[in-house]
Amino acid sequence: MRHKRGFAFSKFKKISNKSFDCILILAIVFLIISFQAYLFFEEVKKDFLVSDTIYLAVPLFTSIVCFCTAKSYGFSDVFGKSIFALGIGIFFYFLGEVTYLYYEYTIEADPYPSFADLFYFLFYPFVVFHIHRNIQYFGEKVSKSTKILSGAIGIGIVGIFVFLTYSDFKNSLFSFYIGLFFIISTAVTMSFAIIGVKAFWQTVLSSSWLIITVSLLLFVVGDVWYYYLEINQLYSYKHPVNMFWIASFGFIVYAMLKHLRTM
Repeated sequence: MRHKRGFAFSKFKKISNKSFDCILILAIVFLIISFQAYLFFEEVKKDFLVSDTIYLAVPLFTSIVCFCTAKSYGFSDVFGKSIFALGIGIFFYFLGEVTYLYYEYTIEADPYPSFADLFYFLFYPFVVFHIHRNIQYFGEKVSKSTKILSGAIGIGIVGIFVFLTYSDFKNSLFSFYIGLFFIISTAVTMSFAIIGVKAFWQTVLSSSWLIITVSLLLFVVGDVWYYYLEINQLYSYKHPVNMFWIASFGFIVYAMLKHLRTM
């Protein structure tokens, strides 16, 4: 069995980089479009929906992929532990989804804001740890100008959210501040990711870090749009904003597979 697994993995690594990238990107795009199309036709009812299963399965699967990648690195100090932390953060996001659906279906209460937000928030510190752990190891490669640029982008993200919600936040002050708290967390995470791209830019893992940054950018767009929708009471489970989070997790899986190909 060991020989067969090794043979299969070697075949996986022999696929050309361009072919590998094209296959995964097309697969992610196809799944996102197919799922969004399905949502338009899914019947709205009080029972647990197929789409809810997808919302649970995607982060759970992504966290498992991260744990497997960390194990492949032997839980080493840099890549192993940082990827394991990323997996924990995504697993907390999964628990947030479970709690969200518990509020919606079991106790039939408004899931936003709720205890689910605590689990969603715990996603961010573990992602920041994942990025910081790697930056710490390659820190000498990051210039002051890159740090300034990443900070400016983070401030810009918060500014966009405030600009979009400024005229409406007085009607839902509590929701605004919760949304602002999450947007700040997202902006900090995105700033660290940009520094990470620079730290790894000319290394064998540059493409993996670029993909992770893309995934976090999708997460940022999803968060800003979602909290804008919540403040204006426009959010529904069929809204396209959900696709940004699912696509984000898809690109994280993509990045983990790129990690495995470099080993």
